[in-house]
Amino acid sequence: MRYRIEVRKSAEKAMRKMDKKYQHYVYERLVDLAENPRGPKCEKLAGIDDGYRKVAWPYRILYTIDDEKKIVDVYKIAHRKEVYR
Repeated sequence: MRYRIEVRKSAEKAMRKMDKKYQHYVYERLVDLAENPRGPKCEKLAGIDDGYRKVAWPYRILYTIDDEKKIVDVYKIAHRKEVYR
């Protein structure tokens, strides 16, 4: 079963500001998350309950997963140099 992707306004705003070629790449990764939120290139984040990271070079997508409701909550999209600040 597919998960519903919910992108927070701050993450959506960051995505709109990035280069068009990266927007497309990040969008593809968001589609991948709907199919399998724990798939390849996804890593569990230390210290964050149900927090995960997906690589969309050179950006990172940070999100949480609610398996009960089948929702992926994308709370941050940022360049790899700035994402963990």
